[in-house]
Amino acid sequence: MSIRCIQKSAWTGVVYCLLAVASMSSFALAQDVAVPAVSGADALRSDAVEQARQGRYALALSMIQQAVKASADSAGPVYDQIVILAWSDEYAQAIKAYEDLDPKTPPPDYVIPEVARCYRFVKNYDKALSLYRQYLTRYPEDKNAIKGIIYTYLDAGDHDAAEKFIQDIVASEVAGRAKAASFIGDVYLARGDIDKAGEIYASVLKKDFDDVNALLGLSRVLMAKGLTQNASKIIDQVLKEDPKNFQGLVAQGEILEADEEYLKAYDHYGQMSQIYPRS
Repeated sequence: MSIRCIQKSAWTGVVYCLLAVASMSSFALAQDVAVPAVSGADALRSDAVEQARQGRYALALSMIQQAVKASADSAGPVYDQIVILAWSDEYAQAIKAYEDLDPKTPPPDYVIPEVARCYRFVKNYDKALSLYRQYLTRYPEDKNAIKGIIYTYLDAGDHDAAEKFIQDIVASEVAGRAKAASFIGDVYLARGDIDKAGEIYASVLKKDFDDVNALLGLSRVLMAKGLTQNASKIIDQVLKEDPKNFQGLVAQGEILEADEEYLKAYDHYGQMSQIYPRS
């Protein structure tokens, strides 16, 4: 699937890709620490993760399957297989592998949000929410779990539940959660109330002019109103601080398209695919 297709399929699609990239980085880091570069099944397992990070999913799946066969007494490769299947968008297979695990032996934490995302994309929203909440209980500041819950509600069309969850998060005393306020703007975007969304983003930015989600949201509002030059200035600000920000890069491509700079947009998306092979 191309980046354009992901962006055009639904406004939440960009968030999905962002979550996927973020969770991939977290998992890969865990594997770099937990799996030493040794011969045999462990080496296959480590190499499979690295291949998946590079977007070579067919090769990664082949390698991890070999590691699973070579490590019949260890569940480690199976956990990695679930994650790689999730990265490969093989949601049903990832879910089956997860559900086939021994219920007496819970999987490592890094598996949970990946499986939650799979449930979300097969539209089993209740299970997705349950796993995201389970993960959030253990890691109450985890931004990806918070986003996962918000966008699962939005995918399910339950805008009111999404808004209440965000309000509860902001009202909690957990450090770092106050930034979730900008996501209420996302709820109003999903409702189609562009003006209200813009008001919320602007209000958040008065208190924190570096809030990335509010900046990205405001750029979407401006683009919806045809103000691509204004939107471009905001995106430039985001990318200046974080040149690899996925949503910012996608928005940059969208702006080029809106301005009918199709060849530049094509080149831009091609460059993006080098940074995010999964897209």
